[in-house]
Amino acid sequence: MDKRVCNKRIKLKKSMLCFQGNTMLTIKNTLPLSSKNILTSSNIDKVQSHLRSTLRPHDILIGEYFSELQFIHNQGQIGDISVNALFYGIELELLAPETEEAYLFIITLSGSSLATQGDNNVAIKHGTIYVCNPTKKLKISLSHDNQQLVIRMPRINVENFLTSELNCSLNKPLEFITEPLKLNTDVPSLYNFIKSITTDLDQNPSAYNLAQTQKHVEHLLLSLLFVSIPHNYSDQYKSNKLNPAPYFIRRAEKYLLANIKENVNLQDIVQASGTSLRSLQNGFRNFRNTTPTAYLKDLRLEHTRAELLRAGQTKRTITDIAMTFGFMHLSKYSKYYKSRFGESPSETIRRGFLD
Repeated sequence: MDKRVCNKRIKLKKSMLCFQGNTMLTIKNTLPLSSKNILTSSNIDKVQSHLRSTLRPHDILIGEYFSELQFIHNQGQIGDISVNALFYGIELELLAPETEEAYLFIITLSGSSLATQGDNNVAIKHGTIYVCNPTKKLKISLSHDNQQLVIRMPRINVENFLTSELNCSLNKPLEFITEPLKLNTDVPSLYNFIKSITTDLDQNPSAYNLAQTQKHVEHLLLSLLFVSIPHNYSDQYKSNKLNPAPYFIRRAEKYLLANIKENVNLQDIVQASGTSLRSLQNGFRNFRNTTPTAYLKDLRLEHTRAELLRAGQTKRTITDIAMTFGFMHLSKYSKYYKSRFGESPSETIRRGFLD
């Protein structure tokens, strides 16, 4: 780490101790979801550790001349999705490497920021939504009055939704555009629904967070995100809605997803689809640009990838994960995996442990 950054952090830490003494810092919480506060702090190390575990792994850099950190984090939860209201109270910079964990949809409520994602640099004003793709390195410089509402959605949930909607596996990482969109003119329906979610989550109890409603809320939110914010599957997504696959294709896909860990052969798929072998093969070729067995293999590879990325938490091995999804020959599995994702299973699992 750069010595200057190190010195700045040391200076900051000493300043905190000197400033606070034996008194507790009081920060007024006027953010959305104020009834769901999970951290209020002026300790840079505590804040950084907290955000790495709740949002996305990153470093916080603060200039040599700064005022007191006034960090507030309110959070509501709907299943795997979190809605986060954030305020730092000072100018700072966030640096985040690529990650496999989640997409972040950032609504700027006040203040401004400068963001760099990959090679794209943009100025972000209040009243906009900006997407942080997990596939890109990220740098964001925040103004002292910046307030954010951040929707965090696990990558596996987002990609599984798109896979289900397209009824085919993804042949490239999903990426949303990295240009801010105006809330009231570019994405009004999405923004209104997010406001509704935020208001409801601030209640106790929240109707949106009930077991009976969670999945429906998540599905509607994902649908609005995909129709409102352009992404690299937009054309295919819109086309698929205009030209849906025949019933027997959808029936076969549901069967394969439900039996992804079972020993499934082609005749099983034919029987589940309710059509002939020839019609099934032609249907997959015409509507999915693949074969039924290749579709199943891609589906299994995607699920092994998700498990490899969670291995840091589950402590599972490559062998265990591969065999769970029917890959009994590890050398063949590694070959298929690298061809599909551009890296070996061991490289993926290593990142899973690092994250």
